[in-house]
Amino acid sequence: MKIAPKMFTTANFDLSETVAAPARKKDGKGQARHLGEEELVTFFNHLPDKKWQCVFAIAYFTGSRISEVLSLDVSAIQCDRVVITVLKARKPMTREIAIQPQLQTFLDTYDAPESGYLFPAYQNSQRKTHVSRQAAHKVLKEVIDAAPELDGISTHSFRRSFATNLQKAGKSAAEISRFLGHKSTTMTARYIG
Repeated sequence: MKIAPKMFTTANFDLSETVAAPARKKDGKGQARHLGEEELVTFFNHLPDKKWQCVFAIAYFTGSRISEVLSLDVSAIQCDRVVITVLKARKPMTREIAIQPQLQTFLDTYDAPESGYLFPAYQNSQRKTHVSRQAAHKVLKEVIDAAPELDGISTHSFRRSFATNLQKAGKSAAEISRFLGHKSTTMTARYIG
């Protein structure tokens, strides 16, 4: 696996300017643990390319599930926000999250397609669908193999890290709940820790 150049610092993952006890996940069981800024630096410095850096940056800076990120359309990235639409009980739920300067850096370096899925998958040289969750899990496993200190993280760790690091930056549970799209702060409380 080719590793992209190491160019990230803890400043790349600071959430203090964002507006509005870690369990370890093993064999798909338990809660994904959150990542501190140093661990985020290690993780991003081990990703193979700009596409995967952008995937996981969107997951972290928007608090989105990996499936939400992978299924984003190019049009979901607007000039100052990411628009995430999730189908809940046949009713679409939309969240809009402001694009922070740190996320903009990742978006600017990714060579996105002009239309269709932001992270397309190709079959027989044709775009058919978006990159799969399984592909994201494979990349994550390769990073963990290269950086064993990250053992216990999962693709959901970025959502938990977003919530936990916002709480550490002084955001209220109600604000974090809105960012995550939770209906109550009870669910959000499970993410913080």
